[in-house]
Amino acid sequence: MMMAVVATAIHAQGDLHLNELEYFERQGVNVLVFSNSFNGGFNDEKNSGIEIIHHGVRTVQGGAVRLNNTPEQWDLVPMMTERKVDNAKGTIEVSLRYDDYDFDSRIVVTAKGKEANELLSKRPNRRNRQAEADNDWLTGTGDGNFRQVARNLQTMLDSIPMKDAAYKQKLRPMVQQYDEYIKSFDQQNPYGIPIGLGNWAGVNAVLNFGITVNYAHIYYPDIVGKDEVYRVANWLYGCHPYHNYSFVAVVGAARPKQVFYGNNRADFSAIPGNVAPGLLFRKPDHFENFDDWPFLWGQNEGTIAGNTQYIIFGSSFKNIVTNK
Repeated sequence: MMMAVVATAIHAQGDLHLNELEYFERQGVNVLVFSNSFNGGFNDEKNSGIEIIHHGVRTVQGGAVRLNNTPEQWDLVPMMTERKVDNAKGTIEVSLRYDDYDFDSRIVVTAKGKEANELLSKRPNRRNRQAEADNDWLTGTGDGNFRQVARNLQTMLDSIPMKDAAYKQKLRPMVQQYDEYIKSFDQQNPYGIPIGLGNWAGVNAVLNFGITVNYAHIYYPDIVGKDEVYRVANWLYGCHPYHNYSFVAVVGAARPKQVFYGNNRADFSAIPGNVAPGLLFRKPDHFENFDDWPFLWGQNEGTIAGNTQYIIFGSSFKNIVTNK
């Protein structure tokens, strides 16, 4: 089965063209064609397919052949088996497959218009640099030693109250290395935290980072300064891309988060202390958080695991700033 889709200019002032990041764009409009894959966790997710972004807001998503007229939570999603970008022809071709049904489909999206291919030749190739930057945003410096310390330090810090002074002294070099890891994010993004780039918004990784920073400061204040503990709090409560709303119910700078898909399964719940997954990165270069639509679970679902992390982070953060 094959579908052909033509991406045409919308109220044209310049036509859509295929750019070096492998999506179609013109002023005010971006068209992504399977730049992201379905993650297969919750299959009514709206995180893949053909996506149209108007002035920074994703307004349209679809394009895959689905098995039901209205896909539900556990319905199957197709697996993307191939994605080919033809700069010369200005096309993106995607092959999809349902293994369980031995069913294959192919989608070809083409930009039509006088400018469809002209601008591509005038731009530098950012693709490799973009891939490197994506990795850096997630890992800090990309240094394997930093990542190893970051994964294990929280557990080691948790053990300090049950260990002797010699154990705490042995951890000092690792905490010093972790302090370098913390500061490395200042060179990677304006917010100084590990921003998740997966197909589910990354507040869990951010909270884990915040918990580790807090306890590193509590046990080694001479190494990890007090200023570092505000990084994650700033992000959670409104200092992030897309909007300045908090990701936490009841607490926030400009506005606390008001709508969740909540622990009680309510459609528009707002349980005090609920924390949302937050900001979703849409490859290759778009962030979003639809604050008022809870059914995008990867952005707005409040979970027991996430709320537990927030309780640990929040209580330790409160103790630090109130000097308890």
